[in-house]
Amino acid sequence: MSISTSKVLARSCAVWLLALPILTGRIAQAQTPARRPVGIVVSISPYPGQTVPGKALVRSPDGAERPLGEGEFVSENDEIIVPNRDATVVVSERRGSRMICAPQLTSDACRLVLTSENSFLGPIGRFYDSIVRITSRMTGGSSTFATLSSRTFDDLPMSVMVDVNVGQTVRTGERALWLTWSGGKPPFRLELSLNSRRLLEQSTQEREITLPPVQLVRGQGSLSCRDAVGQEFSITIVASDRLPDVPDLSAAASSTTVTAYLAAAWLSQQGDGRFKFEAVQQLSGMARDLHVADSLRRGLMLLDPAAP
Repeated sequence: MSISTSKVLARSCAVWLLALPILTGRIAQAQTPARRPVGIVVSISPYPGQTVPGKALVRSPDGAERPLGEGEFVSENDEIIVPNRDATVVVSERRGSRMICAPQLTSDACRLVLTSENSFLGPIGRFYDSIVRITSRMTGGSSTFATLSSRTFDDLPMSVMVDVNVGQTVRTGERALWLTWSGGKPPFRLELSLNSRRLLEQSTQEREITLPPVQLVRGQGSLSCRDAVGQEFSITIVASDRLPDVPDLSAAASSTTVTAYLAAAWLSQQGDGRFKFEAVQQLSGMARDLHVADSLRRGLMLLDPAAP
C-alpha cells in the first residue's frame, strides 16, 4: 500500500473512533449473530483528477442497498459496489487492508462480496464485541438513570464491575488513580493500601474520584470504598512493573492519543479482566481530550462487558 493511502486510512480511522458511541449503538441493533462485522471502511477516496470521491454503495444479502461512508462497519456477505468506477474504497480486515476499485487494479470489477473468511478486524476485533455491549447498554440505560430521584439512587447497593476475586494488575510508579461506582449513600470514604501500608484516605460526596498521586511499588494491596450507611466494596490491587505487550496499533490510528486509546481498549480485554482497572487508568489520562475514552472508562467500571 502506498504512503498516501496509509495516511488516508489513518485519518479515516480517527473519524470512526470519535464516532464510536453512535456507531456501536447502531451496530448493536443492526447486527445478528449470523452477520458479524468483518471490516471497517477506512477511506473512500477520489480517482486521480477528481476533487471528491464518486458514489459507493453497500448491498446486504436481502438486496437492500444504501450509501457507504467512511467509518462504517461492513458484515459478512455484504457487497461493496462502486457503480461508476470513480472512487477507491479501502476496507480494513483481519488480514490487513483491501482496496476495491483502485485505478491500478485494472481487472477489478469495482464490486466485492465480503465473506466470513475475513472474520474479525485485526486488533480492533479483540475487544470490539465488549465495547459494543458496553456503549449500547450505556446509551440504553441513560434515560432510566436520568429519571431516578437522588433518594432512589442512594438506596441502590454500591456496585463496581470489577471482579473482587480477581486481582487487578496496575503499573508501578506515581499514579493518580480514578474510580467511579454506582449506588450507595454519600459521603464516601476511600482507602488505598499497598503491602500492608495505608497510602491514603480520601472522602467525597460524588460517586467518582481522582485520588491524589501516590507512589505504587511492587506488591499487593486494596482500594476500598465505604458509604455513609456501611456499604463497602474493595478492589484487590497488584502493582507490577510488567504488563502485557501491546500489539503495534499505530497503523490503525491517526495520532499518539488514538494509538493509546486502542492500546487501553485492547488491554481491558486481556487476562480474563485482570488488567481492566489499569486500562481504565490509561483511558483516564486521555478522557479530557478524547470523548470516547471517557465513555469507555465509565463503561468498564459500571457495566459488565461479559454480560449478554
